[in-house]
Amino acid sequence: MKKYFMLFAACLMAISLSAAELNVFASGLKAVQDGNKVDVTYVLNAPATSGEIQLLGEEDAVVKTFAISDAALLTKGSHTINIDLSEAGIPAGTYNWAVKVTGAANEALTNVVDYDKKLYNYYLPQGLAIDNNPESPFFGRIYVSEATDGASDGATDRTKAMTRGVFIYDALLEDVTSQGTTGYLGGLTGMDPARTAFKRIVVDKDGYVYINSMDAAKGGVYRMDPANPSAAFVPVLDTTKRGTIYTTISSMAVEGAGADKVLYTADNFVASASTGSINKYAIGTVVNYAQNPDSFVVNSSEYALGISDNQFVADGKGGFWGVQNRWGYDVWAAVYHINADKVRDYVIMQNQNTDVLPQTTDVTTYRGVVAINENKTLLAVPTQGRVVVFNIAYDATTGVPTLTEAYRTEKVFGNNIDGLAFDYADNLYVISASKEMFYAYAPVKAESLPHQRLTQS
Repeated sequence: MKKYFMLFAACLMAISLSAAELNVFASGLKAVQDGNKVDVTYVLNAPATSGEIQLLGEEDAVVKTFAISDAALLTKGSHTINIDLSEAGIPAGTYNWAVKVTGAANEALTNVVDYDKKLYNYYLPQGLAIDNNPESPFFGRIYVSEATDGASDGATDRTKAMTRGVFIYDALLEDVTSQGTTGYLGGLTGMDPARTAFKRIVVDKDGYVYINSMDAAKGGVYRMDPANPSAAFVPVLDTTKRGTIYTTISSMAVEGAGADKVLYTADNFVASASTGSINKYAIGTVVNYAQNPDSFVVNSSEYALGISDNQFVADGKGGFWGVQNRWGYDVWAAVYHINADKVRDYVIMQNQNTDVLPQTTDVTTYRGVVAINENKTLLAVPTQGRVVVFNIAYDATTGVPTLTEAYRTEKVFGNNIDGLAFDYADNLYVISASKEMFYAYAPVKAESLPHQRLTQS
């Protein structure tokens, strides 16, 4: 009986070989089968110390392993290994596949970006997102938005070459689409104000990229197809309904896939100025969505979303973590959590949670950005020129969360930290308009941490 095989993308989170390398994971998995021979292709974002191809049976139990014994196949970059499935003892059937790689310890939080390359220099970066879904054909890709042409007044020799639009890297931090210093505009020209024209970026489970704009005349949410980034971006919300179902959207999140896809937005004007609200659009596969949103009040007694510099991310439990621009002593939350019942059950602010403040030093969050890792255990928050990363825990009875500091960066970014993201292996990425830079950090890891996730490719 002939064997048929399906390739499933799987990655083992591991740690970097040296202070100059990111935590390693495999992306870009592909398989080409010819009889019992399969060519498996994968991309390593950093060197690995060991690896194997796993043949998986029912409930993803490992049926057979094929060691990646050639050191050349464990180096950073793209590789192809040939697997022979004709070995005795493998029953005929359909199997899933996984690539498992492991790295070595990393003793210090280290930025790995080479700033001599213009590829990592921006004038006014605003949005940052990473495709962390191994089911996506663009798994591992990194997206950055530049809000204005670098040739405008104030740009330096280093940054003036970058133009407004979206820039794309692969997991190797390379210019995967050969766009150079020209951002993908998607036809969104003439938008103002400059800093909010290309604001936040998010990636959905299908691999589509969403960009929001706060332009009063042309703003909204637009979708970029990463398979054709040069094409016109598609309006997600009906632009003829601007001013009714939405106005100027300051941040967003997208949950679900296909027909179950939901867009959440914080609208700078639709949201109540006195209570704060988040708008929910059940967009599914529809573009030019024209229905009124379902809005829910975050908190009826304190401002929860009261300013345009804000961002929120799904917590994996039906709720959200959010951060907004704050400084000084007031009643506005700098960091907050909304549970699945749409109740705000956690805040960090200057006049509350004093037991939390020593962990953060302060709660000044000028640009109101936040990031959560793929398995929803780490939260990154900017404050006073640095980023603080927290471990997230929830009370087993009440579900109320707590944050405890995992690590913090040095004060190197300036106050205008405009984008944060974790990749699949929990490497931390930062964009700073103050420093006009893109950063990629390998966190400290004391030992190898096997963390395997199996998903369909």
